[in-house]
Amino acid sequence: MDSDIKLGSKIRALRTEKKVSISVLAEKAGLSSGLISQIERDMVIPTITTLWKISKALEVNISYFFVEEEIVMNPVTRKDEHKKLLVGKEKTVYELLTSNPNRKIDLQRVTLKSKTSFVSELFSHEGEECIYVIKGTFTVKTPNADYVLNEGESIEFKSTIPHRFMNESESECILICSMTANTW
Repeated sequence: MDSDIKLGSKIRALRTEKKVSISVLAEKAGLSSGLISQIERDMVIPTITTLWKISKALEVNISYFFVEEEIVMNPVTRKDEHKKLLVGKEKTVYELLTSNPNRKIDLQRVTLKSKTSFVSELFSHEGEECIYVIKGTFTVKTPNADYVLNEGESIEFKSTIPHRFMNESESECILICSMTANTW
């Protein structure tokens, strides 16, 4: 499956529009200039943590990278209209299920391959999250506990709690994730 989104060119265009050099973006995001350059040239697909750092440094919601063009307000998003983004070496697939850029809630369908994780380290951000497991087994790791969820189970928590998501099982995991928009 190919990404519908040209992630590198979106980052470069936004960085240029905001008159931010690669070195300044790298410093603000806590990343190397070389990595930013490789991402912008689509030589490297960033992890979700890296994409999150870039979005914070450029002062946009991470969902900005899901949208290719100005969206005409329509409350319905048809199944063939969902924007998809592949992230990380494991090619985690994010499908944005909402189309309104001014929404207060992000809703995504996430497919996480076997033995992979969303991020490599615990991270936190403002807002709240709710995750429902459609298929497979999914683990949410926090400093105080690990929560293992199976098909049909869900979890909700404040995003300010450091957390990490993992699929430690032998098969892919499909989730529906809802979180406060403009917080990560």
